[in-house]
Amino acid sequence: MFRAIDTALWSDPKVKALPPEGKLLFVYLITNRHTHVSGIYYLPKVLMLHETGIKDRALNTLLDTLSKGNLVHSDGETEVIWVVNMLRYQGSGGKIRLSVGNHLKTLHGCKLIRLFLNHYKELEIEYHEEQDTPSIPYHDGIQTNALARALYQDQDKEQDKEQEQKKNTTENVVVVWPSPEALIALYNTNTPDDHPKVTVSSPQRKKKATEYLHTFPDQLFWIQVFAEVSTSPFLRGQLSSPDRRPVKRGLDWLLQKGEDGIENCVKTYEGKYRHEAASATPRPTTRAEQRAAHEARTTKEMEDVVYGRNTFSSAWDPPRHDGEDLSPPTGDRRQASVPLGPGRSST
Repeated sequence: MFRAIDTALWSDPKVKALPPEGKLLFVYLITNRHTHVSGIYYLPKVLMLHETGIKDRALNTLLDTLSKGNLVHSDGETEVIWVVNMLRYQGSGGKIRLSVGNHLKTLHGCKLIRLFLNHYKELEIEYHEEQDTPSIPYHDGIQTNALARALYQDQDKEQDKEQEQKKNTTENVVVVWPSPEALIALYNTNTPDDHPKVTVSSPQRKKKATEYLHTFPDQLFWIQVFAEVSTSPFLRGQLSSPDRRPVKRGLDWLLQKGEDGIENCVKTYEGKYRHEAASATPRPTTRAEQRAAHEARTTKEMEDVVYGRNTFSSAWDPPRHDGEDLSPPTGDRRQASVPLGPGRSST
């Protein structure tokens, strides 16, 4: 089975604006082995997840992005996918039109069929939906059954309501690079599932994201930054050190400058926190590890006092008598001479 792809696809502004996983998904929906020449076909979500390796939440976001760009539409109820302009590049002969008309009957009255026929009305595809209710004849893509038209209007209203609700969430904003919404979507998609996600696109966040995108507009730069977050135990809050508390570094932190005046995203891009993470001490997680760490600190503090290495305040210092030398002895204590009697010693 072969599918034709126009090489101009890669210069299409809509395709160029997609993130890397978006491009992968779009090409997959044209070339996978479940496709039909019409571009509208049955494809369960579980197969998309399995064959592309894209994560569930990312797949939902990318499908919505493709839909808002009028590249691909999907019907979750019937699990049907429609690659909008795919048929135009596969041919338009009589055999193909006949094949498409017969194929549409296998899609169980999917609501995308009406949109498909309207889009390709110049092909005059013959299709009569087979169902218990009166048949729905189409002529030049126009529905003539009044009852069916009323049913479709109700479906359209419900669909419009769902789309309006989706507009209120950050994940379902149309992403056009570079924009704050695109940066947030890229961050949410390319960081680990247990990492803090951006769920509210506040005015201050948008302002900060716009400033940083103006300075660093390259999408590949941000992909590398978020990849570093995924692989750095330090940035993921999995490591601690004596001078800093473990915290998961999110997008807000990346859009700030450090004490050295350098942007955190730049240092992350350069791999600085990869090396810092390697020198940090793993956090004790179990009660046994925490108890052992506490005992080790207590033992070290006691040794510091005995050997004069203590850094406590003067209240902990031993009493000093006039003329008494309390400085620690030199040399190895295990080799020190201790008088045992006339003519004898420990060495």
